[in-house]
Amino acid sequence: MNLAAEAGLLNGGLPEVCYPPSVVGLTVETNGIAKSQSPVTEFIADEEAASVCPLLSPSPPTDFEHPLALPSVMGYDHQISPSSTDPELSALPTVNGNAITNLDVDRHSTGGAPEGFNPTSSVQSMIESSSSSGSSVLHESAACAQLLSNHHYQHLTKASDGDPFTLQENGGKPVLTGIQLAVRKSTDDHCFLDWNWPLIRKISFWTIISLLMACMCVVVGMVAQLPSRCDPPHAWWQGTLFYEIFPASFQDKNSDGIGDLIGLSSRANYLEALGVKAVRLNSIFASDDYPDHFDHVKNLMKVDHHLGTIKDFQKMVGILHDRNISVILDLPLKLFKEQLGNEELVISLPRRDNRVLNDEDFKENPENKDKLNTYPTLASDPVTESPYREERVPPNMISEALQFWLNMEVDGFYLKDLEHITFHSSFAPYVREWRKIIDNYSQGMQSQKILMCNINVLNSLNVEDDVEKINVVLNHMDLVDVHLDLYGNGTEGIKRSVNNLLKGLLYEKPGYPWIHWNVGSVETHRLAAVSGSAEGNLAAVLFNMMLPGTPSIFYGDEIGLQDYFVPDGEHREIHHPSQLAPMHWNSNEHGFGFTSTGIFPWINPSQSLGSVVGSRKEIIRNVAMFRESSPSIYMNGIVKEGMKTPNCEIRVLDSDIVVIQRWYPRRHSYVMVTNLGGHTRTRDLSSWLYGGEIVVDQRSRTGQYVKFDSLTLNAQESLIVKLDK
Repeated sequence: MNLAAEAGLLNGGLPEVCYPPSVVGLTVETNGIAKSQSPVTEFIADEEAASVCPLLSPSPPTDFEHPLALPSVMGYDHQISPSSTDPELSALPTVNGNAITNLDVDRHSTGGAPEGFNPTSSVQSMIESSSSSGSSVLHESAACAQLLSNHHYQHLTKASDGDPFTLQENGGKPVLTGIQLAVRKSTDDHCFLDWNWPLIRKISFWTIISLLMACMCVVVGMVAQLPSRCDPPHAWWQGTLFYEIFPASFQDKNSDGIGDLIGLSSRANYLEALGVKAVRLNSIFASDDYPDHFDHVKNLMKVDHHLGTIKDFQKMVGILHDRNISVILDLPLKLFKEQLGNEELVISLPRRDNRVLNDEDFKENPENKDKLNTYPTLASDPVTESPYREERVPPNMISEALQFWLNMEVDGFYLKDLEHITFHSSFAPYVREWRKIIDNYSQGMQSQKILMCNINVLNSLNVEDDVEKINVVLNHMDLVDVHLDLYGNGTEGIKRSVNNLLKGLLYEKPGYPWIHWNVGSVETHRLAAVSGSAEGNLAAVLFNMMLPGTPSIFYGDEIGLQDYFVPDGEHREIHHPSQLAPMHWNSNEHGFGFTSTGIFPWINPSQSLGSVVGSRKEIIRNVAMFRESSPSIYMNGIVKEGMKTPNCEIRVLDSDIVVIQRWYPRRHSYVMVTNLGGHTRTRDLSSWLYGGEIVVDQRSRTGQYVKFDSLTLNAQESLIVKLDK
């Protein structure tokens, strides 16, 4: 017999073997042969009652030896003879006609159990006896299958502790069900029984609760930090409101009749309330006769003493920065132009220009010949590479001035008169040098330093001969200043000027400069001089703030400040006396709050259509805040697959009414309808627009719903509507 069978029977040699109650050892002699007497007269009366646990596995192979099948352990309940009706039983070996069911073991009497019976040793001896016998029934396949059937061997059960193996009669007891092996092990061997399970359960429970609460807090924190809106990012100078100031006419604090930097700092709250994000100072440099001849600059790194000192300037910058307002300086290049006239050519070495355009990359726009603020249109593939070169420019006052004021935490520069040095052969190297200085002080999008120039720089360059110069302007400037005349050219002129820019070169690439729109500046007459009324002035300012790009307001235009009327024979030597009138801070005719009472300003005050106290500055602030929150307004176009398309359309209904529509993907669209005429107009726009909610207007109708089938606008009124989706 193989050891696997023995191991299956003894369960690995357990220390105590308990068998089901049964009786073993009663023997009788039949024809001289000792046989075990069956405890029942019939082996199986009812096959279903014979066992409640039939074998679930198929019969083992013929060479398998089951210890319970040995005749020395169990006996059959009746004589088996070859004449039995069971063909499988008839195959068992017989002695004198009787089937052999038990092997003789030591016994002292017919009805007694063997003395000193050891189940383990007895089973072992039976295994050895069975394996040594060549005539064992287990060597026959039919006998093996029959002996392993639960219908053909007795079941063993434990009778008592003192009688390990006893063959007993059924006698009304339940039918024996099989061998039961029991292992008794001391509870001292299980260490986990000594653990403090109540405490362990409490700790486990609260640990799980704590982890769940921590996870919940993390999720809540992450949700709380998610932005409420997913708007496209933009730099601080893109789409925000600029405010242009001539410092000598803004606020006088030291009572000398000339505005100063300390006075400008005192009006920081007003600038913040207006929604201004950048202040552009026209001129602060030491001049021969400031402010009358402010453009006669002597030193680009000194503040004119009428305005204050460098410390006053630094204090002003700090105050404005605390209110999230950037500072831009106008840097006149007149002195630099004079320096270039006597300067030797720039020393050039091999260098690499990353983006240089070829002549064929440009095509002529027919409208360029008619309008000033237009320029060539770029063809499809503008980027080529030039040979390797490196350049060095000699020290110049502009580079030194840039570094000086950047150390004073200035945020950008308007390079005035840059169009007057485009003739120079080293124009491009100088611009690249200045851009490099600016970039060295930039730290990310929100602290980037910027360069500005006028649209005249591009207009002064020749399409065929100045390709590199055009390219250097497009790639090294951030803003291009454009003046829009709202009342001089009529509605058709407005549409043509804006469309020429939106379809021009600036919109060919996403990285090209943004347009800096102005409807009034230090270079032009006052807006109120052409609008004629406070409402017309406000309508023009709102129209400017709805254009794609960066809008700008010249100081005083928000209140309708007018030009100063120059009497004959006075101030003939001054270039811009009329539009540099002092700011009106109140309605007191004695200085209007610009300077102390009894002090005469450096230039006579002009009239104003309104004042700061009674102005409509809240409307301007609302539009400024509205611009910052809506990508449809603050974005100047839509970038897709490396191409940039305008997100603005202008339509003209007649000589008075002009409509601007702005949009952005997955955002609300907005429409501004402006009546620039002097009479009330009613128009039907239902073929184009249906209706929407009024966002900003000049008649206190904010929040009302309006339909465009019969839209009525008062004279010189602008209306901003959020369209239905």
